[in-house]
Amino acid sequence: MAGPIADLTWQGTLYGLPHTAGTRYFFWNRTHFEEAGLDPDVGPETWDDIMEMAPQLNKMDGDKIVRYGFLPHFPPGLSDQLLIYAMENGGFSQSEDGRTNLINTEPWVEALEWCVHMIDEFGGGNAAASSFMEGFAGQPVDPFAQGQVSMCSYGNWMIGRYAKFPDLDYDGTGLMPVSAANEGAQVNWSCGWTFVIDPNTELVEQGWEFMKWVISEDYVRAAGTVGLELEKEEWARQQLPGEPIFAPTPPVYQPAMQFMLDEYYSVLPERQKLMMERYLDSETFSVGCGQIAGLAAAELWIGFKNAWESALTKKQTPQEALDASHADVQKALDAAWENLESA
Repeated sequence: MAGPIADLTWQGTLYGLPHTAGTRYFFWNRTHFEEAGLDPDVGPETWDDIMEMAPQLNKMDGDKIVRYGFLPHFPPGLSDQLLIYAMENGGFSQSEDGRTNLINTEPWVEALEWCVHMIDEFGGGNAAASSFMEGFAGQPVDPFAQGQVSMCSYGNWMIGRYAKFPDLDYDGTGLMPVSAANEGAQVNWSCGWTFVIDPNTELVEQGWEFMKWVISEDYVRAAGTVGLELEKEEWARQQLPGEPIFAPTPPVYQPAMQFMLDEYYSVLPERQKLMMERYLDSETFSVGCGQIAGLAAAELWIGFKNAWESALTKKQTPQEALDASHADVQKALDAAWENLESA
């Protein structure tokens, strides 16, 4: 995977080794699609598709929505949801030289406006939709797993988790739906775990030996053996039907990834096997989170969250919310570059 390597490279020097990396993933409920007369084998490819499908998938009880076709802010725990929507609209987080923050530019504003519109138009407004999602707080089963949300923008790690719900007939893709302005583009972003040797340690050789092992096939074999046993115990505890499905996020190192494919993904049920293939394909065009974050990563992620919440709750317009976040991130970015260049 090129993205994680690029994330760890600065001015031509590689500073660490990537371990695993995951991407965003778009899921849909096949049963709901069939009920609405939609092709269950084909998910939405564009925002226009989502806007057309969402009202067909909504289910009403009087004037109350009891099943949502799509909610941009589900799952509520992903505070960086705005990022994938901005990318789907052709947005970049920073300039090519990494010195200028771009989250208040047109693609970002349009993406946030679209999310607000989707919630207002097809989700009954933010208050009602958020109240609905809060009802699942602390529960092991989310609204998509319970069949109360038909489509969701989530992550590849849910491929295996959703398999624990035998009544959930689901599908998905790592090729995220895009705006009309970005139609035909392959969009996703990737992030994961990395190992770096502390430059101040006296245990350099030991650290290097561990790093070589933890990205290797031997690690996958060891972790996979334990992981599969834990899945078997969990399936037995919940008395789930069928064979346990073990579909962890793969390692970045190609030989280790191939071992994961041969030993674990190859024996998955056909549906999950296909979804994992789509996920792995998405890694080939995903942008690494290190390239997205730049030198002010913490402030950027806080900026996503603050702008998102301010716009969805109507405290600010999308433009105002993103302008405010941009100012904070740019200030931190300027300071980071100043510190770097004066070191």
